[in-house]
Amino acid sequence: MTMSVGASGVWKQVQNISIGVSGVWKQVLNIWVGASGVWKLGYSALSVSLPASVSGNCSRTTAGSCSASTAEALATASGGSGSYSFAWSFVSGSNATITTPHSNGAVFTRSGAVANPANVLTGVFRCTVTDTVTGATASATLDATTRHTLSV
Repeated sequence: MTMSVGASGVWKQVQNISIGVSGVWKQVLNIWVGASGVWKLGYSALSVSLPASVSGNCSRTTAGSCSASTAEALATASGGSGSYSFAWSFVSGSNATITTPHSNGAVFTRSGAVANPANVLTGVFRCTVTDTVTGATASATLDATTRHTLSV
């Protein structure tokens, strides 16, 4: 979630918010905004980072298909309360089965026909992180690519 602050007609995106009391500065994790008795999360320091891509390979010596799994993609969450849940989902391209060996990690597996040169399948996947205390969310995407090769 982003927040902008304006002064003299110039708007800048806020990166971090800190508050100082008696010389001690602490990062603000969330700002709640209320109107007409309804409170909404207006700013959260929650963010998530992922590798740009993960890949995997499989091959066989005869026609057919093979199953390839990528390396595990690990999501890193920061900001917020420190208590997070992670959800992985398909966005576009070539879908794959998502397995989660760790709560913040995912492996993408798909079967594909082998070819020479390799049959390359790529899909985009999203990891959404939820702060389980505040309900704030942040997400990021990555590419998952598998290569299915007929080795002759």
